[in-house]
Amino acid sequence: MEQEKLTHIELKYLKYVSLKFDFINFHKFEEVMKKFFYHVQMLRLTTGYNEKCLNAKRWQQLIMSYMPYLRIFDINHQDYIGKKNFTYHHIINQFNSSFWMEKNWFFTHQHDRKKQSTSGILYST
Repeated sequence: MEQEKLTHIELKYLKYVSLKFDFINFHKFEEVMKKFFYHVQMLRLTTGYNEKCLNAKRWQQLIMSYMPYLRIFDINHQDYIGKKNFTYHHIINQFNSSFWMEKNWFFTHQHDRKKQSTSGILYST
């Protein structure tokens, strides 16, 4: 199966991006960001149901290498956590490193317990 290659296009005037998606292939989305988001200053994401979107180190590398002008990183991620509560907290705590603090990007989370399903939401403040 052939994969389509994205051609790099400099979008100097693309400053603000707001996207909402669930169940995305984060690797493919990362390729889009690398190719087109270099000049983006504000990124607002509403995502769900993919823990790969919560990889703080991956985001840090992506921002440092491909999004040097980013001033606002606003994320809202919802997922079912069920019995992986500890893992979810560990993932969230990765967003408390010095990289995030130096940029004044802070994150918190909440749990929503309805009937037998448990979901968690990570969001920036």
